[in-house]
Amino acid sequence: MGLFVIIASVLILDQTKAVLIPFVLALIVWYMIRLVQVRFKRITFRGRALPRWLRGVLAFATIAGVLSLFISLLISNINNVADLLPQYEQNLSVMRSQIEQLTGFDLGRQLDTYLRGMDVGMVLTLVLNALTSLLGNGTLVLIYVAFIMLEERHVREKLVAMHNGGGIERTRAMLDRVDASLSHYVTLKTGMSLLTGVVSYVALLIIGVDLAFFWAMLIFLLNYIPTVGSLLATVFPALVAAVQFGSLGPALWVLGSVGAIQLLVGNMLEPRLMGNSLNVSPLVVLLSLAFWGWLWGILGMFLSVPITVVMVLVMAQFPATRWAAVLLSEKGRLKEETS
Repeated sequence: MGLFVIIASVLILDQTKAVLIPFVLALIVWYMIRLVQVRFKRITFRGRALPRWLRGVLAFATIAGVLSLFISLLISNINNVADLLPQYEQNLSVMRSQIEQLTGFDLGRQLDTYLRGMDVGMVLTLVLNALTSLLGNGTLVLIYVAFIMLEERHVREKLVAMHNGGGIERTRAMLDRVDASLSHYVTLKTGMSLLTGVVSYVALLIIGVDLAFFWAMLIFLLNYIPTVGSLLATVFPALVAAVQFGSLGPALWVLGSVGAIQLLVGNMLEPRLMGNSLNVSPLVVLLSLAFWGWLWGILGMFLSVPITVVMVLVMAQFPATRWAAVLLSEKGRLKEETS
């Protein structure tokens, strides 16, 4: 029975992703707005906190402005790649000749075999089409966000009505734990990703890599993807540096500097600040990354850790699924047992 439920759930998630993905994006935007709205509680006017509706409007405007600026800068930088392609293709030919002279390996024939039919312009077109599709869903996402914010006002009353006065405190405690863990993760991860992106931007500027701001934004985004993201965020700029300069020297500098930044922030600073707040096994994180990436693509990779954290916290509340929460946890101990 359990296996049937799992298979049915996966099939539903796969077949309805065209509907679910915009809704999940709306939930992400709503949660970001909520986090900003909580910060606005600290702002007072004439000794009084701002009204809730005003905090909501200000938080919505802040997140919408940041996302609009981020997307416009991303599209602008992608368009600039087309102007640099001729120079990159020439440098790539020079590097290919140098490698062939050093190794005696006919790299040109091998590349022609593997890359025959590949059109760089077509790849850029696909990337731009993906961004256009994302922007096309923007209106739907904003509509979802508006309705979620309206619905948020009645959640407390609905919870009381659902439980008919009994067991409401347990549900509230569970939701508070989920909210606290997600808030801590999102806030800390965003801060660490921003720090990594800013320091990497300075390093790329010093080395002289083209489109340093674009690569810094990409590093910022990829750091939300566990393990694989930081690796890709290091390799991509290094490969572009090699093609840009027609030499491996700058590429090694990029690899060393960005890799060192990723190591210091991701493997030393972030674990110290994050502590044991997630309580999820590293192996489970990797498996979750692979599963949600396969099911929902890039968005699934970004959501893999938050989804797993929520699953562990929710399953720990019910005797029938507590064993699964213990299995997914980092050391076999659940939150209430360690607090």
